[in-house]
Amino acid sequence: MNYYRLKMVDNDLRYTYSPVRQVRMGDNGVGFAIIPNPASDQAVIHFNQIISSPEIILYGLNGQLVTRTAISGNANYYTVPTRRLPAGVYTVMVSAGSNTFIGKLVVAH
Repeated sequence: MNYYRLKMVDNDLRYTYSPVRQVRMGDNGVGFAIIPNPASDQAVIHFNQIISSPEIILYGLNGQLVTRTAISGNANYYTVPTRRLPAGVYTVMVSAGSNTFIGKLVVAH
């Protein structure tokens, strides 16, 4: 288990810290795979098990939020449309309850 928080620095050099978040690394039986990766038109996030009410967040390389999707109910996959995304590397964060999982998605056109 790893713990992270962000230090957010404003243009005037004032800063604040985000709340501390737990991030699990490695395979603990719950997680996801992104197929295909690299993707051009779409990628499917396959969860290793059915999870309840996941939230899927996509960040660009600069850390800027690209998309945030909350799924109501149970899910074992989610399709990410990538056709309109610029080519590049994205961080995928899946949160479900107190669990957060992180992966990388490469978009190539």
